[in-house]
Amino acid sequence: MNQVTTIRSATLEDAPQLSRVHVDAWRETYTSIVPQTYLDGLAYQTRTERWRRILSEPQPHDGNFVAEVDGQIVGFSGGGKERQYDPEFSGELYALYLLKTHQGKGLGRRLFNAVVEHLVSHGYSNMMLWVLRDNPAVRFYEHLGGVRVREQELELAGEKLPEWGYGWRDLGAVR
Repeated sequence: MNQVTTIRSATLEDAPQLSRVHVDAWRETYTSIVPQTYLDGLAYQTRTERWRRILSEPQPHDGNFVAEVDGQIVGFSGGGKERQYDPEFSGELYALYLLKTHQGKGLGRRLFNAVVEHLVSHGYSNMMLWVLRDNPAVRFYEHLGGVRVREQELELAGEKLPEWGYGWRDLGAVR
C-alpha cells in the first residue's frame, strides 16, 4: 500500500504533533551525543507551547514546514534570516528533524528544499545552518552540497558540545 506524503507549511494546529516529533527526534538523534539529563528534561507540553508561540508570532521571512505521511507529521524544517549576524550568510536553516523510521526516503531532502525555496522567494541567495559535530546528519548536509564554514560550542546541561556551521553560498544551485 502506498503512503501519501506531503510537505506543507506548518499551521498553529500542528503544534502538538510538531512537539511530539521535536522531542522524539531529539531523543532518537542525540542519545550519547547530548547529556541524558537534558534529553530526559524535554517535555511535550513545553515544546507545544513553544511551537504555538513560533507559529502564532512568526518573524518576518521565517518559514516552517511539515512532512506528513498519511496525515501524521513525521518531520519538520524551518528557516529564515540568519540569527548570529554572520557577515557571509543572510539566510539560515534553523532546524530539520525527521523521525528515524522515515529517514532515507527523500523526505529530509524535500524538507530542506522547502526552506531553500522559501528563502529564495524572500530574496535570500545563500544560507547556513548549525549542526552538532557528532550528529549523523552532518553527512546528509554534505551530500546536499553544504560546506563546513564555521565552528562554535553549544552549552547544554552544563556540557559544551562542538557545533559546525555549514554554508551554501548559492541557493540557486541547490535543487
